[in-house]
Amino acid sequence: MIGAQADDATLDGPCPVQGDAHVQAVVSYYGIYDLRTPKKSFTGKMPLAVQEFLGVEAESAPTLGVKVSPLLHVSKAMPPTLLLHGVEDTIIPIAQARTMKTALAAQRAAV
Repeated sequence: MIGAQADDATLDGPCPVQGDAHVQAVVSYYGIYDLRTPKKSFTGKMPLAVQEFLGVEAESAPTLGVKVSPLLHVSKAMPPTLLLHGVEDTIIPIAQARTMKTALAAQRAAV
């Protein structure tokens, strides 16, 4: 998320780094890019893990789900991005990475 929204101070506390702390590149390993509908998107314990991460069920807090989903913040301003994901992953569906790749390509961001 920090690669997509590095300038959004509401996503994290103040950064102790002095000077330029902008993200120069993103390497995402089995990333989750859309947290809006975890009950629909994931199986097993992942919906509960997303709920614990957010502090609320994402389906009951759509504004929060949008805010924390990197997929919805892809822009031309994003740094070069490398997505790594296995096609047989049983925890995070490969569809997450494929959808993110499509969004990045649509914005002409580096993939």
